[in-house]
Amino acid sequence: MNSFEALRKEIDDLNAQLLCILDRRAELVELLLVEKQRIGLEVYDAKREKDQLDKIKKSSSGKYTDQALEKIFTAIFDVSKEMQYLKGLDS
Repeated sequence: MNSFEALRKEIDDLNAQLLCILDRRAELVELLLVEKQRIGLEVYDAKREKDQLDKIKKSSSGKYTDQALEKIFTAIFDVSKEMQYLKGLDS
């Protein structure tokens, strides 16, 4: 396997790992929804989301710009909120 193919394979492997992490995150989001409903919290918590984005940007190695990190994680947060809203309607 040449270095190009090896790099592509490593990226493929990382994509598979990311998917596993996102699946686990989705499981936790579903559990969190149950707790939010139990204690009467809204799905969206603007302060928590901002705090999380700030924390992520501060702990970054710098390979991604703050703007890129915000795009990536805002997309993840948005999908998570959507999942919670949809699941909440099912309850």
